[in-house]
Amino acid sequence: MSQVFRALGAPLFALALVFAPVTGHGQEVAAPVPASVAPITKDDCPADYPVKGNKSGCQEERLVDPMYHVSGLRWYAVPDPEECFATAAYAEAAGNRAPLR
Repeated sequence: MSQVFRALGAPLFALALVFAPVTGHGQEVAAPVPASVAPITKDDCPADYPVKGNKSGCQEERLVDPMYHVSGLRWYAVPDPEECFATAAYAEAAGNRAPLR
């Protein structure tokens, strides 16, 4: 049995080296970037997270209607953000939709 392990030892070690994660000794792995953050004020999002997310609906038939607003569009300045996203894709992944108009 030990002869089998010796025979397979070198190839298995080589495979382990090939598929091992690459990190240098003493290097720290960067933390993942959060998809959303809290607004910095009642009206503004941080510069790195410019997409405004708002869960409160403004229509009677839709009291909870998660939407996002992208800078440069018509209604961007109107809503107070409840959540700020880095991109529109992150906002959609969190369950928000684009404005209808």
